[in-house]
Amino acid sequence: FQNNLFYDIQTGWAIQTQSGPTAGTSILNNTFIGHNPQRDGQIILWRHQNNVVIENNISYNPGAYFINNNIGYSYQGRDSINNPPRNIIRNNLVYGQSGVRIANYIIEAIYTIFTNNIVGSTSAENPLFVNPNNYDFHLTSNSLVAIDKGNNVGLSSDLEGKQYIGAPDLGTYEYQGSVITTDITPPSSPQNLRIITDTIVPTVSNIIINPGFES
Repeated sequence: FQNNLFYDIQTGWAIQTQSGPTAGTSILNNTFIGHNPQRDGQIILWRHQNNVVIENNISYNPGAYFINNNIGYSYQGRDSINNPPRNIIRNNLVYGQSGVRIANYIIEAIYTIFTNNIVGSTSAENPLFVNPNNYDFHLTSNSLVAIDKGNNVGLSSDLEGKQYIGAPDLGTYEYQGSVITTDITPPSSPQNLRIITDTIVPTVSNIIINPGFES
C-alpha cells in the first residue's frame, strides 16, 4: 500500500491485514484521514504479523490510536519466542485527540520495532494541510513536521506523479513549493489600427494690433 489517500472511513478500517497471505506487507507514504465512528484506528493488524513495514505515513484524527495491533495476539512479529523483531513501525506522523497513540498495544508488542514516530495533539504535530475541511490534504510551506521528514523507501514519486526531491515528505503528497510561471511570449502585432490626422487652425479674436489711433 503506497501513495494512497484514505478518508471518509465509515466501516472497518482503511487497511486490514491478516496473518499468512499478508506477511511482508508494506504500508508506505499514505495519508489517513478520520476513522470509523464505531472503531478507533485506521490500520488493524490481525493475529500473527510478520515482516510488516508501516513507514512515512500521516495519520490525521485516527481516534485513540493509529494502529490496532491487539487482535488475537499481542506478540506481533514473531514465529517463535526466539525470533528477533520482524515488524517495523517507524517515521509516521500521528496527529489527533489528546492522548492519541501510535498503537493501542505497545508494551507487550515486543516483536515490533517502534521508532522515530511523531505523535501528539499540539500544533507541533499538526501537518497543517491546505484545507482539510474541503478535502484538500496537500502540504503547505508551514507543514515543517512533514516536509523532508520521510525515509527513502524506494518510491520515486507521489500520488500525483511529482518526483521526490531529496528526502521524501511524509504522507501521499510531496510539497514542492508554490510555482510561479512567467509568460515570455511576445505580444502579437496590433491589427486594424487607424491613424487619424487632424489639422487645427488657431482662431485669433479680440486682438488689435496698431489700430492707428491718434490724439
